[in-house]
Amino acid sequence: MAVAQKKAETILNRIHQTVSSKNYHTFPWTSARESAVTSFFDFFGSNNTKPSGSGSTSSGFTSSGSTGSTGSASSASSASSASSGIFGSFISTQSDGSNRANGFQLSHMIAYVFAILCVLLIIVLFVHFFITPIFRLRPGTPGIIPVPGFDDGILYWSSSSALLPNATLPIRNQSYGYSFHVDIFIENPLAFSPTARLLFHRGGVLKETPSGKTLLGILQRYNVAVALTPDTNDLIVSVLNKNHGMETSILTNVPVQTPFRLSMVIIEQGMEVYLNGQLMKTRRFNAPPLDITGDMVPIPGLATLRQLKLWGRILSASEIREATPALTTAKDFNLGPIPTSTSCEDASASLSNATTSTMDAAVAAAASASRMSSLLSASSSGSS
Repeated sequence: MAVAQKKAETILNRIHQTVSSKNYHTFPWTSARESAVTSFFDFFGSNNTKPSGSGSTSSGFTSSGSTGSTGSASSASSASSASSGIFGSFISTQSDGSNRANGFQLSHMIAYVFAILCVLLIIVLFVHFFITPIFRLRPGTPGIIPVPGFDDGILYWSSSSALLPNATLPIRNQSYGYSFHVDIFIENPLAFSPTARLLFHRGGVLKETPSGKTLLGILQRYNVAVALTPDTNDLIVSVLNKNHGMETSILTNVPVQTPFRLSMVIIEQGMEVYLNGQLMKTRRFNAPPLDITGDMVPIPGLATLRQLKLWGRILSASEIREATPALTTAKDFNLGPIPTSTSCEDASASLSNATTSTMDAAVAAAASASRMSSLLSASSSGSS
């Protein structure tokens, strides 16, 4: 009897330790835990009550004779069976609760991570706007992390150049306060002309009879115009002011048979001219630009134009320098070498006249030599 009682007390102590453990109390299924504990203690508490009938003592585990031993063994067997059933139920409850706890903890972890990311984003945005730029929203602007999708420039002439109606342009209502770049490939710089050789213009009106070497000799009016000088590869960049005066900058000796990028920033007080991202000329206007808008018109023949990009705002030098897309390569232009003949009629005529004069001089010299030889022969015959 003492042994059975000791075993029962050992089981009770183990159950009590399990219920009292820290991990057990962290599970969220309180009702299942309490029902298991109640079942354990109710079972063992009922065996501690005094049974009815003779030969029993105050303990449910003590009795006299063989009947008492049999009762004790029966009680131990019942206790073992009951405890086994309760433990099975307890383990099943623990397993189901563990799955629920894992799901509960995972959802909470995701919520915590999301909350932390939101706080970090708010901090980073505060630093970006009020302390120092972190995100680079446009090429060339300050910042560390480039963010695509904020470039407000509009690209034209990606594969070919054609007239662009003013209604389709982002600068349709602006005669100044805008920026642009364009890639230029001068194929034949030897196509000389008595007048400026126009590459493209905006809002210009061509004269029926060109005259003179300035842009006003070939255009009645314009907002901006770009041309080569009549007989060199110097580039003329001009804006017409409200007094119909030309505000002109000249880039000397621009590349030929090599692509280059011309960029301009036109403001009310002046303009900046860039070559391949480098500032070449700055000009202060004598008067604001003439209030003219109009189509972008490329002039074919002398040069090929690609990647015209327009911004309806004033760009900084760094934005001009790092503007996208990259400069068009010579391979992308897919153009041949400089032609062996020139289309300049005046130059051809001059060359022809010079050749004729040289030939005439040679004939005259030959005739004079022949005459001199005849005279020498006659004088030697008379002497003899």
